[in-house]
This record gives sequence, structure tokens and C-alpha cells, in this order.
Amino acid sequence: MSKETAIRTSESSPPLLFRQVSPGPGDSTMQFRLLHFWDAHKNVKGGPWILLGIEMLMIDAEVLEKNLI
Repeated sequence: MSKETAIRTSESSPPLLFRQVSPGPGDSTMQFRLLHFWDAHKNVKGGPWILLGIEMLMIDAEVLEKNLI
């Protein structure tokens, strides 16, 4: 069994790298590896759950090719 999982879409466009992404809405699919996910929240007794922050560390194929990690 392969260690990598491919996501199949109806489009056959090449994957984007982080340096190719521009801010704003887009219709492209980005492929990356999520190395670390952390969220901080405050749970107030009897009150709502409040999200304080989210931290994600992601890498793309360009980083892997250059052996930066």
C-alpha cells in the first residue's frame, strides 16, 4: 500500500505551490502536508466556546524537493 494518498478531482490541473497563490477567492486546488495543527480556545462556564487562535504548519512539494525539512 502506498504511503501517499492522492485526492482525485475532475480537473487535471497541476498542483499549486505556496508562492503561486494570491490572496482572494480562487477556484484552484492546493495540495499540502499538514505537519502541525494547534488551536487555542476559552471555555467560559455557561457561556460560548471562544476560539482564540489557530496555528498551522504546512509544507508543499517545493519545500520537499529542496530538502528544507
